[in-house]
Amino acid sequence: MYFILLITSFILFYFIIFNKNYSLSLLSSLSIFLLLTIFNYNYYYLIIPIILFFILIIIKFNLKKNINSINFILLFYVFFSIIEFLSHKYAMHCDKNNLLSKIIEYIPFLNVQYFLTCEKHLQHHIEVEPDMSLSNNKYKESLFMGWNIYIYLFFAFLLCGLLSKIISNYNISYIYLFIFCSIITFIWEYLWNKVHIKMHDYDIEYSILDGPYDENLFNIDLFKNILLPNHKNHHLQKGDKKGNYNVIILGADEWFGTNNKKIDNSEYCKENSNENICK
Repeated sequence: MYFILLITSFILFYFIIFNKNYSLSLLSSLSIFLLLTIFNYNYYYLIIPIILFFILIIIKFNLKKNINSINFILLFYVFFSIIEFLSHKYAMHCDKNNLLSKIIEYIPFLNVQYFLTCEKHLQHHIEVEPDMSLSNNKYKESLFMGWNIYIYLFFAFLLCGLLSKIISNYNISYIYLFIFCSIITFIWEYLWNKVHIKMHDYDIEYSILDGPYDENLFNIDLFKNILLPNHKNHHLQKGDKKGNYNVIILGADEWFGTNNKKIDNSEYCKENSNENICK
């Protein structure tokens, strides 16, 4: 529904309202798309600051001059969220018998990282209790994103940047795009490493030598409080209805219909009644 809305609204703005002004039509359709997403995540308090931000841009800056850069940022967020969704759903929760796994099995280096990531993340789900605490932590990597993951993420986010550059017509040089994606990759890993461990209230030694991290330099409780309900639903929902694969960059779960707001394990517990979640 979301992408149909995005395409339909763009066509409406482009051909009828804005007289074939591509950039303004793209901005308007993306704004509706993302505001509806925020609304359906129940983050109503974010809508007013975002509207005020856009008003500030219109008043203080030349919207016509900066519209492509704004479209670039909005598109990057959309692609970024989709990449996070896909990597969590299909890499961390891999099905070793599906076609994707069969193909990756023959790709050197990537195959090792893919199956190790899957194994460690599935073990993480076994260790998470219904209250989000951990009964154990067999693999430290199940809580953190290390430097060994950085290069794979960088190329994925670089793809997001390239697509956003092309669609938005934003004139950013490839060097600056490279630097931008390098920084974004670091920030995303940093937030994951700081927020994820707090979500599970688990104390474990980790340092910048292992991956993007700091020793309590910045307080990220605000991010944790915003993102925790969504991640909690990811762990609590079992079986075929599992969703909420976005952890840091929310959005794609709502767009692809996997944003579970209520937990329903009735079918799952018929065959797994001995699990803690079913007791």
